[in-house]
Amino acid sequence: PATLMAFQDRTGLSTGESFIVEISQTDVYGFIAWSNNTFSGTISISIADPGYWTGALDTNWHNPGNWATGTVPDADADITIPGALARYPVVSNPATCASLFVANGGMLVLTNELSVTGLATISGILRLNGANPILSCNNDIIWTPTALLHEITSGIFDVAGNWIAQ
Repeated sequence: PATLMAFQDRTGLSTGESFIVEISQTDVYGFIAWSNNTFSGTISISIADPGYWTGALDTNWHNPGNWATGTVPDADADITIPGALARYPVVSNPATCASLFVANGGMLVLTNELSVTGLATISGILRLNGANPILSCNNDIIWTPTALLHEITSGIFDVAGNWIAQ
């Protein structure tokens, strides 16, 4: 995914100093910035996982503003839902991801289908609400000792691999 990097001079008046960096594979990268003048400045770099939930705006899984990169994750994304947030995701329309990790203290609410093509690890709360909540996993589900299943009104677990209770 492409990332926009914007720069300003120390007066804050400079505009248009930005560029986009696209990292296309996992590797070790470095970053160097320099100036041809004597002014100093601050450079802030934010590197975010495209599947990292922040819940910055609301609980809608499909709202780009709730994800660290500002983009709704696609089927290739490894999803991480951390603990200690004010808002947790609700999957109200079908969604697909490569892997899923719900951290201890985190929560995921399914009111529709979430399809996980890889491994799903649940260490937090999983809620199944509504008429058609489905967790479909084409690999294993790891259910850790801190995992909880809450407020089940209905639901389906479709697991192609193993259900591993730790």
